Amino acid sequence: MTSFYERALALEGLAKVERSDAEVWKDLRLPFTQFDDLEAYLSRWCPEPNFARLHHKTLREHPNIHLWLHASAVELITEGTSAIGLRTSTLTGIEAIFRAPHFIFALGGIESSRFFLQPRPDGLPWNRSGLLGQHFQDHIDCNAAAVEPLDPKRFHDTFDPIFAHGFKYLPKLRLLPQAQAAHGTLNIGSTMSFEDTGKARGQAKTTVRNLMRGRLSDVTRDNLRHTTNHLPMLAHQAWRYKVQHRAYSPPRSESSFASTASRSQPPAAASPSPTSETPSAFCESVSTGRSPRGN
Repeated sequence: MTSFYERALALEGLAKVERSDAEVWKDLRLPFTQFDDLEAYLSRWCPEPNFARLHHKTLREHPNIHLWLHASAVELITEGTSAIGLRTSTLTGIEAIFRAPHFIFALGGIESSRFFLQPRPDGLPWNRSGLLGQHFQDHIDCNAAAVEPLDPKRFHDTFDPIFAHGFKYLPKLRLLPQAQAAHGTLNIGSTMSFEDTGKARGQAKTTVRNLMRGRLSDVTRDNLRHTTNHLPMLAHQAWRYKVQHRAYSPPRSESSFASTASRSQPPAAASPSPTSETPSAFCESVSTGRSPRGN
């Protein structure tokens, strides 16, 4: 599976991200702290979470990609055991049929099941086992505890987000496999989060982020005026980002810390995905075949 994971990283803009957690900490000249019964690790964040922006050039210029917006998939058209077309509809009822030799359904876990569970006159040949839409898992995420750091510097060194070579890394904790087995749990992880009570700082940081990413249309004159009132804070943040390669940490008097826990719920057989009288998969259609035929 390694080659597929590498391809996925490249598509997410993470082809050049550092794979080794130890090397990231070494680059910061900080220890890679570990804990009893807990594994410390780093998650990697996409440098551009908006894939429309990340793959804008490919979507606009690739000769084999045709993007049709607001074409919600509503019916798979079959002939015998083969899929020959996909009927789509806009919110206003305009329909089109896409035909291609092959179809890829990337609707997400819930919407894929909803789409393929819609009643059909000839039944559901792809669900002979009856397992489609079953055994869903919930991923619970909540603030589990308030945190009072005994040593604020060590706390920030260990848990503040890291920025290195154009990528963001978030320190996390999770139970070791043997601890999971002993407690009968699935994967449980935790991050340390802080709430900055200085809401105005957040607005200023958003404005700077939009300017740095060239999103000038998202910046108003009021945004710029507001940002200039927080230049000292932004200067401190820039220093911490460029020199220390860490996220800005607000004054202790203006922030609170919490341990945010997340875990996977054991899959339950009695967890069917919902269907509706009017089938509609919330997706955009990408066709590499012929243009659609309007109905």
